[in-house]
Amino acid sequence: MAASPSPPLSTDPPSLERIASVIHAATEDDPVARIASIRLDASTETLDLGFWDVPPGPGHPIEPLVGFVAPAEWHAVGLTSSGRLHHLDRPGQEAERALSTVLLGRDGGAASIIGSPGRRTRTLHEPPVGLIPDVLNRVLGRPTPPPDAPTGQFVELTWLDRVATGLLQQRSRVRSWRWLADRHPLRGGGPVPAPEDLAARTAAYSEERTWAGLRSLAVAQELPAARRGPPGGSSAPACTWFDDGSLSRWLLSRLPPAEALVPDLVSVLPHHVGADLLTALGEVDGPWSASSTA
Repeated sequence: MAASPSPPLSTDPPSLERIASVIHAATEDDPVARIASIRLDASTETLDLGFWDVPPGPGHPIEPLVGFVAPAEWHAVGLTSSGRLHHLDRPGQEAERALSTVLLGRDGGAASIIGSPGRRTRTLHEPPVGLIPDVLNRVLGRPTPPPDAPTGQFVELTWLDRVATGLLQQRSRVRSWRWLADRHPLRGGGPVPAPEDLAARTAAYSEERTWAGLRSLAVAQELPAARRGPPGGSSAPACTWFDDGSLSRWLLSRLPPAEALVPDLVSVLPHHVGADLLTALGEVDGPWSASSTA
């Protein structure tokens, strides 16, 4: 990661918010995804900024940092990336291009800035939550918030994704409950389980299988940083790099959300099969019930 030489610090080092503002402004005219590192050297009273442009590729621009372990001398790490800003209070307004910068420090400090090019930026003072802060915290070896979903939700979202993929691949075939049940991760052998039985199995899975247990199974799983991470630092396997909260949100982020799948699935399945699908769902939340197909 190329470092930009900085003058000696004649006073106290600048705040993370100030550094984030400088990084954000420097990227505004060239909105590429960029990883930033900050090194403070108290002995020489210098501050060094390092930048690494994320290579273009599929997936979220934070992915090359998944599995990356920052050098001990890094005081903070951040990401600047562009996207589309939707105004929820103005549903008819077209989404506009926006640039965001998130910076996290080893001491737990944080600074987040968002704004559209040519307009005033907005500084967010609340602690950031989500995929980007999860990854940045783990890069620095910091803990993330605990899981906010049971492991059974991962099971059910995997099931919904398999069903949706199967429907797209073979549109013409009529789908039965057997066809749906056979794609459930907890189907097992024997007779076709009833919808209530699958819901019970998933609930039991949530009770018995913790995120820590899933993490312990990922001993040999290689993460993106091992192949395409930034220079410097090192990489770690999934079992040690993730903590429980970051693992849960990372795995769930790899699957389409239930609200994006369930209504469409119910609309194309026979009514009684759609009702069975809803009955079997117990770990994902949504504004639906078995009566939705009536």
